[in-house]
Amino acid sequence: VFTDAAWNSSTAEAGLGWIIEDGTSFSHHTATSALVDSPLLAKTLAVLTAMNSALSNGIDSIAVLSDSQVLINTIKKKIMKLEIFGVLSDIYCLTTSFKSISFNFIPRLENVRADSAAKQALWTLNPT
Repeated sequence: VFTDAAWNSSTAEAGLGWIIEDGTSFSHHTATSALVDSPLLAKTLAVLTAMNSALSNGIDSIAVLSDSQVLINTIKKKIMKLEIFGVLSDIYCLTTSFKSISFNFIPRLENVRADSAAKQALWTLNPT
């Protein structure tokens, strides 16, 4: 599951994008969120939303991919950053719902589809 987010600092809104890929096909997914205080929070919300989406689609084994090295390291080391504390807690709890889950950093160039989906979602909030 490729994840990304786009954040608008002036409106505190975020577009969330994730791509579920199973080796033979893929599907694009988007969501939006309000009252988002930082790009890191936006990317953390994208991971949580993608995890919930995977479970809703009956997927119980996933690799969560993000181009945010800070976020991936935080999740892997189970660090509780104050800025994203609540969402991190939800992610940590949700991991027990999967048979297998991993969190991996990928370069931005390998995450262009999720990035595009996130930007598209953000654009729908203020299309002018």
